[in-house]
Amino acid sequence: MHTNFVILRSDEHNPRISALEGHPFIQTPNLERLAEQGTVYGSHYCPSPLCMPSLSSFLAGRWAHQIQTYNNCGIVPVDTESYGGVLDRQGIHSVMVGKVDGFRPVDEMGFSEMHGQGYRAPGDLNFGRNPLTVHPIISKTGKERQGGWGVKENAGAGDDRKVAQGIKWIRKHGSRMDTRDQHQ
Repeated sequence: MHTNFVILRSDEHNPRISALEGHPFIQTPNLERLAEQGTVYGSHYCPSPLCMPSLSSFLAGRWAHQIQTYNNCGIVPVDTESYGGVLDRQGIHSVMVGKVDGFRPVDEMGFSEMHGQGYRAPGDLNFGRNPLTVHPIISKTGKERQGGWGVKENAGAGDDRKVAQGIKWIRKHGSRMDTRDQHQ
């Protein structure tokens, strides 16, 4: 029998800006409640300040430099396995809810089930440029992206739907997920 576990991963979240980490006035009651009921890792960090390299590093369980993803244009080498593939080889049913931008098309991820946004090609991609760079500042998109710091009105757009999908799956299947064979 395999132990069930849930990994919650936030994107572009500074853990120090939470009551859990002792911030003097920020209130994060939901994070505190999760921490009380789960495991909190006190020695952690993000392997890259950019989304695609950080997410790919997490999914592969390897450093960003080992899989050569240094920016959001990075394409993960085809022989890079995700932890979904590792779990699959062990006979463990795994479910991924959320984004996997640029890592691999969903049918090649190794997870038993995929829900949520799924796969999008790596961002900022234009193979016609030499050298390949992130959007130049002179383009309209580059100017918009350059000024894209600070509070965003739609920062959580789509997140509620992904969370709801995850909760729905856990409520429907979670209590009977002892092994892969029982679910199928």
